[in-house]
Amino acid sequence: MKDVQGFSENLWTSQLDDGRTMRMLANFCYTSAPPGLERNCILRDEIYNGGSIPRPLWPLIGSPYTGLARSAFPIHDKMCGDARKLPTFKERWAARLHADKILYEMCRFLGVAWWRCAAIYRGVRIGAVSVMKKPANP
Repeated sequence: MKDVQGFSENLWTSQLDDGRTMRMLANFCYTSAPPGLERNCILRDEIYNGGSIPRPLWPLIGSPYTGLARSAFPIHDKMCGDARKLPTFKERWAARLHADKILYEMCRFLGVAWWRCAAIYRGVRIGAVSVMKKPANP
């Protein structure tokens, strides 16, 4: 395990035919800031869709496929997908909140302006309503 905050590699993805969904071409990990040094990964061939920010907010926040924050969204998507698999609402909500906080941290690490990080965080919190749905099928 990496003992410092940061991303493991460059982000390698391929856009699928629907124009929004992406496939990971290589494993990609982020190690959070101390003291936790938590490692979150999305693996090769996993699919992500660019985050849970509602599309109408993209003009304010920016597309999850471009810009400095681009590398943060695959990890966030994976964490949110994992959160949806938890059995209770309380567990899903707590895991989703954690994923959103890690997204904010990743964006700051990547050099995204604090105000844009705050807007991204607010956007994904709006999108967090999805955790109120029944858990995803494993």
